[in-house]
Amino acid sequence: MTLFGQKQESNPLLYPTDRVFVMHDLEQLPAGTKVDRWPRHCTVIYPFYPTEAFTLDALTTAVKDALDSMPVINACPEDRVYYGPDDTPAVLLSSTGQTFHSEIIESEAIELLHRRLLGSMIGHASYTLSEMIFKNFSPHVTLESDDDHIEPFTVDHLSIAVRDGETGERSIAAVINGD
Repeated sequence: MTLFGQKQESNPLLYPTDRVFVMHDLEQLPAGTKVDRWPRHCTVIYPFYPTEAFTLDALTTAVKDALDSMPVINACPEDRVYYGPDDTPAVLLSSTGQTFHSEIIESEAIELLHRRLLGSMIGHASYTLSEMIFKNFSPHVTLESDDDHIEPFTVDHLSIAVRDGETGERSIAAVINGD
């Protein structure tokens, strides 16, 4: 078991100053991939600093449990929006899920996944649950340009992404597939 607070030769991604977040990676990069820029993705859990006692195994299990508790999630691009001081283009996502009994979840399925995962992170992240609720989670995919677009996709896996607090290096620490 490796703690986020332990820097190890076999897994140098884990360190208490690393910023960690959970995303659905549209490019489906494998675990261990190092990147200059984050792949095209939909953030499910905003970046946080884990507590020293929070293990990668524990986070992976929490992500797996949350993902497995959900039906298949289908995400569709909707309204184009602009974020930040540079008006970065993005597209908001609507999402529905179908349960094992073919019932359609009419609410925002990605938001439900977000809330379920947040519940398992209480006490393990650098923010409180109430801070995250007030951030007004809005599932979206950032676009490369105004001419860019995305196709509908299925949220069938989540990735744990890490930015090394010492070097700034970005990598995919784990990929969790849903059942």
